[in-house]
Amino acid sequence: MPAASNPIKRYAYVLSFAWTVIIICSFAWSYSQQKSNVLEIAKSEARIAFQKDALYRKWAAKHGGVYVPVTPETPPNPYLPHSLERDISTPLGKSLTLMNPAYMTRQVFELATEGKYFVRGHITSLNPIRSENAPDQWERGALTAFEKGVKEVSDIKAIDGQQYLRLMRPFIVEPPCLKCHAAQGYKTGDIRGGISVSVPMSVLSANSDKIIAGTGMAHGLIWLLGIGIISLGSRKLSKSAATIHEKNLQLEDEITEHQQAREQLQEQAALLEEEIGERQMAQEALQEQTVMLEEEIAERIRAEAAIIQSEEKFSKSFQNAPLMMAITKIEDGTFLDINNKFIELSGYSREELVGKTSLELGWISAEDRARIVDECRLHGRVSGMDLHVCTKDNRQLITQYYGELFPIDGQPRFLSVCLDVTEQRKVEAQLLHSQKMEAVGTLAGGVAHDFNNVLTVIAGYASFLLMRLEDESEEAVMVGEIVKSVDRAAEMTRSLLAFSRKEPMSMKPEDINRIIAALEKSLRRLIREDIELKCVLSDRSIPVMADKGQLEQVLINLVVNARDAMSSGGVMSITSSIMETEDGEIGLVNGIKPGVYGVISVSDTGLGMSRETLEHIFEPFFTTKESNKGTGLGLSIVVTVYNSSSETDGAILT
Repeated sequence: MPAASNPIKRYAYVLSFAWTVIIICSFAWSYSQQKSNVLEIAKSEARIAFQKDALYRKWAAKHGGVYVPVTPETPPNPYLPHSLERDISTPLGKSLTLMNPAYMTRQVFELATEGKYFVRGHITSLNPIRSENAPDQWERGALTAFEKGVKEVSDIKAIDGQQYLRLMRPFIVEPPCLKCHAAQGYKTGDIRGGISVSVPMSVLSANSDKIIAGTGMAHGLIWLLGIGIISLGSRKLSKSAATIHEKNLQLEDEITEHQQAREQLQEQAALLEEEIGERQMAQEALQEQTVMLEEEIAERIRAEAAIIQSEEKFSKSFQNAPLMMAITKIEDGTFLDINNKFIELSGYSREELVGKTSLELGWISAEDRARIVDECRLHGRVSGMDLHVCTKDNRQLITQYYGELFPIDGQPRFLSVCLDVTEQRKVEAQLLHSQKMEAVGTLAGGVAHDFNNVLTVIAGYASFLLMRLEDESEEAVMVGEIVKSVDRAAEMTRSLLAFSRKEPMSMKPEDINRIIAALEKSLRRLIREDIELKCVLSDRSIPVMADKGQLEQVLINLVVNARDAMSSGGVMSITSSIMETEDGEIGLVNGIKPGVYGVISVSDTGLGMSRETLEHIFEPFFTTKESNKGTGLGLSIVVTVYNSSSETDGAILT
């Protein structure tokens, strides 16, 4: 018995070791991929930050810099004494100084160092004018590499005890740059320096560690399942080997008795007197065989009972496993057995699944089924395949699929294990979308602030010039058009600032009914004659804390969007009411504090929109209008104003 079972145990140990190595390699590969993904995300964020800095710096360089008030934080640039236009005064006597692009970029970067999780930047050169722009050791190496033709340098480095992804690209001298740097000997096309961008890795690494931990748990469960199957098979084979060994011993005894019988017959021929004794010996041998046969039957009964008990243990482990598991035919994918978790997530009953194929039920696509079969035939198993499945109620689940081919009752069967990673993938997508929207908002706010400064100077000079011109003169009319254009540009700037949440909110006690009534006349001018505007106001006063200008902007944006959607005319309604909620939910608005709220509803009889359009309608710069008829900021500003004001008691828009 020990001699027969030892090889089986050795094979089981070898198979367990191989299975463990496979699981470790799979987890190591997943770990490496996750770390690589985090690094690529950090590089993408760094490149976006670099492009943003390069764009607004290029804009400033194109216009020769910007003028700012002279303050302790923005004194006249001592490195621009040669510029006759460095210092100017406004007609009202306010002192302004020229801030060149490098000066402006450095101050912006200094603001970023105040936040622990901000993306940092540093403008530098091997030949800096200012000491603040001198490169550190890493930047010096990158600048040296740029002179050898390298286009980008990146690395993971520690800054103030925190890990950062550092990325640097070169600055090429352009004609506007020569205004300040020609004296250093630079000419167009030279590499003058570069901007290094440092992205904090703490947030990305924390999210990555959660994903890696989940992947590790899944691999651990799969490893335990494989070890259990190997152990079960080893025990079955060992018991079978023991049974065969016992039968061989018995067979050697069925041979011994025959030899004894032959010898007895020979002795009977020679000695008749010994026949009775020999017959008695044969009878005793028969009795011993009977006893051995009874013992063999009892052993078989015990072996069958042990097999039944082992199968019951496997069945319990299979049914109660926390992962979706199924046993199918390899030929066509017919379900032979499924566990409770599979039934729970798929929405099908056991009766609906057993006997049906995965393609008949629409559980997986024919292409994915072909991929599984090909992988199985090539390697005998499937490990960590991304698989999309469809439940009974048409929900799409994203799973990581594992499969193993093994025999049952002499027939090849396939054990499938699925880990539901749908929510994990949604979280990853939400993280990427959030990072993208944050970058867009930051860019919009930065450009809007700089542009607003330029508009202020234009508006001041235009107003001053208008005061010197005679009324109704041709020059006065043209200057008036300049003022109007500046006002329209300022309105767009306020929209961008509202979208990026950088325009300060002026919250004061206001009455919703008064705001709508005062704005009604202006709103009627915005719509066409074939559209009827109805304003139905509450018979009670609705006092709220709100920014009147922002609320008026929201109503105007909603009315204009509704007008453009009513190509054939119709009815547009604006109503106000008071609503009290106790469960934090009003209509389509969730997550607010229970209490009494003023509600403004804007509705129209237009054509509406498709489901696909509805999913993107509040995204910034998304519009269904022609390129010259919309900015894509109208409804984005509505959402921004609502999010900014929802932290206080105020109006709810529906």
